[in-house]
Amino acid sequence: PQLLSDGRLIGVGMDVDVSIIQGVKLSLFDVTDATAPSSLDDAVIGTRGTSSAALEDHHAFTYDETTGDVVLPISLYEGGSGNGSYGEFQYNAVYLYHVGDALDLDAAIKLNTT
Repeated sequence: PQLLSDGRLIGVGMDVDVSIIQGVKLSLFDVTDATAPSSLDDAVIGTRGTSSAALEDHHAFTYDETTGDVVLPISLYEGGSGNGSYGEFQYNAVYLYHVGDALDLDAAIKLNTT
């Protein structure tokens, strides 16, 4: 998680449906009142099988406070079902989100397709 100077927090995790892990989830929270944090927005990237190095290594997650941009590496899978089957690999990419009142996807820069 990355605590922003204005009392918000950005977190990276997995989207879970019942007990099955789906895509990567980027979440924005308001934590100005630590006793009552609230969810402001979230973005789910891909389907079952999608992953990010940021889930294992905090160095893979970048937040630039001067621009409000988040950079996140993604290995994207699409078409996975909720019953446990993985989707098909699409590509590795770097996703760029702008953090304002919400999480806005600015770009998905594909690194390869194989």
